[in-house]
Amino acid sequence: MPLHLQTKLLRVLQEKSIEKIGGHKSIPIDTRVIAATNKELDKMAEAGEFREDLYYRLNVIPINIPPLRERKGDIKIILEYLLKVYNKKLNKNIKGFSSNVESVLLNNKWKGNVRELENVVEYSVNMETTSYITMNSIPQKILDTEGVAARHVSIVPIQEMEEKLIKQALMVYGDSVTGKAMAAEALNISMATLYRKIKEYNL
Repeated sequence: MPLHLQTKLLRVLQEKSIEKIGGHKSIPIDTRVIAATNKELDKMAEAGEFREDLYYRLNVIPINIPPLRERKGDIKIILEYLLKVYNKKLNKNIKGFSSNVESVLLNNKWKGNVRELENVVEYSVNMETTSYITMNSIPQKILDTEGVAARHVSIVPIQEMEEKLIKQALMVYGDSVTGKAMAAEALNISMATLYRKIKEYNL
């Protein structure tokens, strides 16, 4: 916030009144201000980049929230919430995150905090074609972090591999009864098992 706007905000907080643009009449207000920042305002005040008097006016009851990387328990809750949000928004039916992806996301540094996490979830839901978010669907920048790709890319949960194989078989042989029979034979499973898996994976 530029210093000249800081001065105006301080005046509003002190005098508890505002003026309309172009007006000259003071209008009394009764407000409570909840302010948030990711900057170190105390240091900015010392450097003259933020008004010290405004800092103390705003910093009456400070609540310091640790960065997301220090709140791994919160990450899992936020992931579940964001998955529901983007499933609905993008008309998807993704059930969750693979164990590998979950491990990567829990251990990422998240310099951009929740906004960065949300960006990753939205991207992954857009890109994913199976019932679970896999390593193939998360942004490359996450995989590039501290050699994540080298540690995780070759490990795929059985459910994910099974779903992909069934989907590929149905694409090759078709969705007809005959095609499904051929797909089941190619996969070395019974027709009953194939139908059960199709329902399970919503294929």
